[in-house]
Amino acid sequence: AAELAAEALTRLAAGGALAGEAASRWLDAAASGPAAAGAQGASGAAVLGVAAAVPVPGRKAPLFEIGVSPGVGNKKFTAAQMALLAQCASEDGELEYTPEHQIILRVPTFEPEALVDELRAANFIVVPIGDVIKVKACDFCNLEKDDAVPMANHLQDVIGGLSAPKETSVALNGCGMACYGAVLEDIGIVYRKGGYDLFLGGKKFGRNAHPAQPVAEGIPGDQIGGIVERIVAEYKEKGHPNERFHKFFKRVGVIQGFRHVDAPVTVEVNPVCGD
Repeated sequence: AAELAAEALTRLAAGGALAGEAASRWLDAAASGPAAAGAQGASGAAVLGVAAAVPVPGRKAPLFEIGVSPGVGNKKFTAAQMALLAQCASEDGELEYTPEHQIILRVPTFEPEALVDELRAANFIVVPIGDVIKVKACDFCNLEKDDAVPMANHLQDVIGGLSAPKETSVALNGCGMACYGAVLEDIGIVYRKGGYDLFLGGKKFGRNAHPAQPVAEGIPGDQIGGIVERIVAEYKEKGHPNERFHKFFKRVGVIQGFRHVDAPVTVEVNPVCGD
């Protein structure tokens, strides 16, 4: 968990990758390096660990791409936040709304860290996009059922935006209705009756889409965070490039003590009578 937290401090480098991993994609010749985990605090510029590209006469600013949201459970943007996003995009950038209640901001800039600082000062969550861990959650019934909100925020702080073999969703529902579809995600967490149920290996799309496997019920709140962090760490360590989490779970068979079970294939038989 400590290693994941340290890595999280560098997850915004180069607009979607860890420091030194893909800086050239956005910052051309900008320098990159690991952030010092214990000393960086809340400064977005320090967390980035990437120097701004030096403006050169006649050269266009490199494109910077990040995901922005008002919160993990909070889905409501204020007018001031929307105005700030429009100001940041200006004439040369663009804003793209996603099904995850997140806006992707793409804007050419020589000072990405200053942009991140400005967005965070407006109470935005700012995360990289691409092959990273995405922490999602329902709106907790407009934040009226908020018992699991601290866990959603904790997961965002610790694993949100970490690099992964493939884009991976960690989704949390705040009650047993699971209306946000956490049980269909790569890693699903459902808060129910004071504990957390855990689901692994879902696949939301495609002809062979399937729900995640229920692997544990009633996990105490002081344990679920560590379990999910260790699952993510093992996937990061052992997953093949571009290997989705559900395929990884099936390939390794057991992850952090949770065993993969092949789902039975349903075969439709058309009866002769037509019923």
